[in-house]
Amino acid sequence: MRSAALRSAVLALSLALLAAAAACGKDAAPSKPPPEAPYTGAPVAVIVDKLEKDTASLSLYNFSDKKVAGYWLLFRYYDKDGKLLRVKVGTPFESDHDFMTLTGNKFLCKPKAWCSFEVDHLEIPEGAVRGESLVRTVRAVAADGFHMEDEPLWELDSMEWPEKK
Repeated sequence: MRSAALRSAVLALSLALLAAAAACGKDAAPSKPPPEAPYTGAPVAVIVDKLEKDTASLSLYNFSDKKVAGYWLLFRYYDKDGKLLRVKVGTPFESDHDFMTLTGNKFLCKPKAWCSFEVDHLEIPEGAVRGESLVRTVRAVAADGFHMEDEPLWELDSMEWPEKK
């Protein structure tokens, strides 16, 4: 009986350690230097690492002093010749960019650190080989470590893709 309890305890501890290791795996390598700060002044830079059908693999760098885990992301897509592609063609929502909102622990990015995750259910246009993304809104984790702060940490004043000045 004692050995069964011991095996159960060891198994539980092993699973807890594996879960902790998996959670740490979403952070990018700490030795990677920060990217150039976004031209918008946003506290988070977004890099589209890879596009696949309806999924984008992203790396984000959080320049702020707060944990962030809520984003309103804008996306643009380009073909092999570098031409900007339209999204939602033929609909009332046709545009040169799309958006997605994300909130949750899966998207946590620690202060002054890299994080990475995949965003699925995107409507990536046919022929897209490269993507670009910016944050429109960034939300910080509240002091309780569970909720988001009431007000955005940072926000653009428009849903339009901001031009470089």
